[in-house]
Amino acid sequence: MMAAWTILETQVTWPQVAALGALGFALGIISGLFGVGGGFLSTPLLNILFGFDYTVAIGSSLVNIVGTGAAGTISHYRRGNVKPKAVILIGGGSAVGALIGDAVKDVMKTSFGEHYTNVMHGLFIVIMVLIAWRVARGKDEAPRSDGFFHRLPIGPRVDLGGARLHGLSGPGLVGLGLGGGVLIGAMGIGGGVLFVPILILAVGFTAHQAVGTSLGTMLIGAAVGVAAKGWHGEVDMGIGMSLLVGSSVGAQVGAFICEKLHAKRLKQYFAVLVLLAAVLVAAQLIRNLTGG
Repeated sequence: MMAAWTILETQVTWPQVAALGALGFALGIISGLFGVGGGFLSTPLLNILFGFDYTVAIGSSLVNIVGTGAAGTISHYRRGNVKPKAVILIGGGSAVGALIGDAVKDVMKTSFGEHYTNVMHGLFIVIMVLIAWRVARGKDEAPRSDGFFHRLPIGPRVDLGGARLHGLSGPGLVGLGLGGGVLIGAMGIGGGVLFVPILILAVGFTAHQAVGTSLGTMLIGAAVGVAAKGWHGEVDMGIGMSLLVGSSVGAQVGAFICEKLHAKRLKQYFAVLVLLAAVLVAAQLIRNLTGG
């Protein structure tokens, strides 16, 4: 018998709804401001703060990324920051990558068995430290017209007229989405924190265009990820929708701030926040390893 798309009976209790909504609101602001889905924070925090299994946390976080991606994309599209052709190419690669990442996650869970949670903790610590370092640098503000995707000798070439960019490698953009999609499927990470600097430095977008286009590509990959994980019964809509209610509002706030604020100092605060989250995950990993 073929499997059917299923949704888990929710694990969320009513007292947890408000806490999840508050977490979602904070993640939504981060999403709209920086063009990131927030999965690198929500997935481990759902495991550590609420006790949800990583498999369910990944699938449920993607529900939130779909919501924040949609809300943030709409806001940035109205401001002219979303470039549809780039969204289609990168998002198409992201959709395929999400399916590959879902298979990678299954292999990891089978291979590591009872150590899977600790392995995920370790991976998220590394990712958070790298993200904090990348954001704190704050040196990716100047777009380039001779970036990697202009020089990549793989055709066909594409033009992004609205962004005044010409001769970009189409397969290269698809490949960029593919890599981000693997992170979506394997770890519930939207990949925006990686997409934004690449879109600025290697494609040539302005910072605002990079944020808006990144949100659009994440929306596609996360939607495919939710469908794949729902097929395996790994989506708790109670968790996802509780986060989504808060994050949909927060994403609008973040997009507004992004348009109005020079965010150099705010980026530094964001880096500190990510490092604090990494410390929280590290403390939980130590407790697990020491039996504390």
